Amino acid sequence: MSDVIAAAEAIEDVRPGLKEMISRVACRGGRHRELAVAPGAAELVTTYISNIYNEKMQTPAKPDGERIEQAARGLLGGIGRLSRSLFLAGDFGVPRSYVSILEAVEEGPRRVADLTPYSGLTQPRVTVVLQDLEGRGLVERRRPAEDRRVTRAYITPLGRELLEQARQRMAETLLDALRASADDPEATVAAAREAVCTLVKALEPETS
Repeated sequence: MSDVIAAAEAIEDVRPGLKEMISRVACRGGRHRELAVAPGAAELVTTYISNIYNEKMQTPAKPDGERIEQAARGLLGGIGRLSRSLFLAGDFGVPRSYVSILEAVEEGPRRVADLTPYSGLTQPRVTVVLQDLEGRGLVERRRPAEDRRVTRAYITPLGRELLEQARQRMAETLLDALRASADDPEATVAAAREAVCTLVKALEPETS
């Protein structure tokens, strides 16, 4: 009977009261308990669920575009809310645009023009941010020996430490929140990260 309840839960348009009726027949207080029901009730329930299942199996599959559109509903808002929550938990001490630039130069030296896709800022604004970050001791700008015509930004040990400590705070906050709702918080975070990275690589192959 538990299999029937599971099937009922999996079907969105199951009739009101169906699951409750099955549960009343199946068990109460965690123990199996037979109740008096109308003759043929079990057969009617089974037939109804089978009909719904067959109906759904015969429904033509939706086009990929429609399926992706439905899956993407609320995605932007959800990612935005998650990003804001994690940023607040990290307590970076600098604006988010600064963090985007720090994370970019953490991967390697960058020119001003290279940093605009990562930060969403214009080149003049990136220059201003780099000046402020340099004043805080978080980055330094140098002309590489191989090409003295350009200037690149490098992250400093202090800038790397700022990112690492903020990420630790974010991780602790996230895992504490997930322990109350997820059986395996670490696996949940890893799966979410993989999904986000897949989307980013598909949309921004050159910057990811």
